[in-house]
Amino acid sequence: MPLYSTPTNPAVEEWEADALVIHSIKSCRLFSAGQGDMRDYFTRELGVLTLLVESDLEDPRYYAEAQLRNRIDAFFEALEHKKVVVGAAGRRGAGAPPSEATL
Repeated sequence: MPLYSTPTNPAVEEWEADALVIHSIKSCRLFSAGQGDMRDYFTRELGVLTLLVESDLEDPRYYAEAQLRNRIDAFFEALEHKKVVVGAAGRRGAGAPPSEATL
């Protein structure tokens, strides 16, 4: 049994998700509690890339479109990189040295 279990966990495993987007609402601490730990669990234990998007329902100054756009772009770049690396590892075969998978 996993150390950290959420309703999202079975869905991520069943659907073999490549990534997970977590929306944290700063003005709702009860809703947002534990989301950082959840992100660490999915990233470290399941190998699922995560994007933690933070917002605030009460303070619109918390939202910065340019910063959010940069984070989303970087997230998709990391996702694409992961697919390339995993694909290369799958193609290298059992006899190839591991160093070839990182090229």
